[in-house]
Amino acid sequence: MTVLEVAHTAAAKALLTPTGLTVHNGKLPDDATTLTRPYVLLYSAVAWEFDNPNVSINHESSSCAVSLYAHCVADNDDAVTTVTGRVRAVWLDVVPTVAGRVCTPIRQVSVQPSRQDNSLGPAVLEALAIYEFESRPA
Repeated sequence: MTVLEVAHTAAAKALLTPTGLTVHNGKLPDDATTLTRPYVLLYSAVAWEFDNPNVSINHESSSCAVSLYAHCVADNDDAVTTVTGRVRAVWLDVVPTVAGRVCTPIRQVSVQPSRQDNSLGPAVLEALAIYEFESRPA
């Protein structure tokens, strides 16, 4: 990841601060069984425009699409629904701030129903909510 890609993810993660939720960026601590729930496990992907011959090697002159994958984790279905709602409340239709870039409002692409996930600790439920926004040079 480049600095610019990290900046896009950091902008989205910063918007989650008012939720009071713990946000793990791309990785859980080694002993995930001791984590206090609820929390969000956040992954992101930045796709750059590659078919433009005027794009610089560091992508500062190109547009990108940012996908945000929020794994919302809690102890029961109601709690997972609450977490996905808290994420939606601070992301949906909000324009992230990335220095030197103009971003579109964040939109929700999909959300999956809660399901049991034993890989995230004993008997936890998680739901995946996927969001996207786009960015171009300012």
